[in-house]
Amino acid sequence: ENCHECSKKISECVMCKGGYGFYKDENGISQGQCVKCPSNCLNWDTNQNVCNHCNIGFTFDIENGKLTNNCVSCPQDCLYCDVPSICQRCKTGFGLVLNNEQSTGKCDKCPEHCLSCEISNKCSKCEDGYLLSSQEGPNYGKCLECPPNCLRCDEHTAKCIECNIGFALQKQEGKCVSCPENCALCNKDITKCSFCDSGYGFKNENNDGVCVACSDENCQSCEFNVDACYSCNDDVCF
Repeated sequence: ENCHECSKKISECVMCKGGYGFYKDENGISQGQCVKCPSNCLNWDTNQNVCNHCNIGFTFDIENGKLTNNCVSCPQDCLYCDVPSICQRCKTGFGLVLNNEQSTGKCDKCPEHCLSCEISNKCSKCEDGYLLSSQEGPNYGKCLECPPNCLRCDEHTAKCIECNIGFALQKQEGKCVSCPENCALCNKDITKCSFCDSGYGFKNENNDGVCVACSDENCQSCEFNVDACYSCNDDVCF
């Protein structure tokens, strides 16, 4: 039980699972049986009767300036620490707190809508739909929400500068508005389409900006004239 690898003698273990070590009798002789390591110890050296490594989030305690063999918890929300009071790396969603550009060894939550950060007030990666601001100023290192249906937005203002397909940019407001029905691309005049969706085209070559279905239901492309097909669906030939 709790053995990772055993010898040819099934009853004798040669390697214990993580968090377990060999039990020794009063003469210091291993019995080939695995017992649980002391609290929060990951790897126990039964030859020297000491803990080699603490579990993640724990480190060796210090008493009277000397390192002990007892595992104690790192600071709150800390993943790795060398000494109990100073964190080196925080858990996901948390970052180190700085004071005068120096680490305090404590962890705090990342900025809002931030997935990961090394420093608590500076995001490294934002959630989907948010932009990481890298420009100096009050928004530096924060996640800014782009307007709906926006592909790219300005780091300073969070206003949209490029919309998703099927939407047009209103530059002054920095927002995206929907193009006409069945339209893939429209410009400033959102009532007039510039390029239709697949399977749709303009009524005539004068381009009235209205997209209607191609005359032939098997037509894939009839952009400039619904009665003139330029390419068919994949399973249909001219």
